[in-house]
Amino acid sequence: MSLYWARLFADVPPGQARPGDAPRGTIRGPGLQKWDLSLFKNFHVGEKVGLQFRAESFNIFNHTNYSSVDTQLGSPQYGQIVGAHDPRIIQLALKLTF
Repeated sequence: MSLYWARLFADVPPGQARPGDAPRGTIRGPGLQKWDLSLFKNFHVGEKVGLQFRAESFNIFNHTNYSSVDTQLGSPQYGQIVGAHDPRIIQLALKLTF
């Protein structure tokens, strides 16, 4: 570990309470890659009636997106990724307009 990081994340001596001097955004988590897709088809049932079929998918390629890093000093999971965002979600819908 470099001297810079060791100075930023050093333990506070026992019996003392003081704020740290690490700048905001020092620890960055993993990136986010999310591709959404929506397909729809319109049908004319009558002169004034329409029907629309929709197929929507969120995170279409089902790429795992990790969410956050545990930054609680002293935690057994310190520095590890502790969660993930939603997996692929697919929904189908019919919309009737009149």
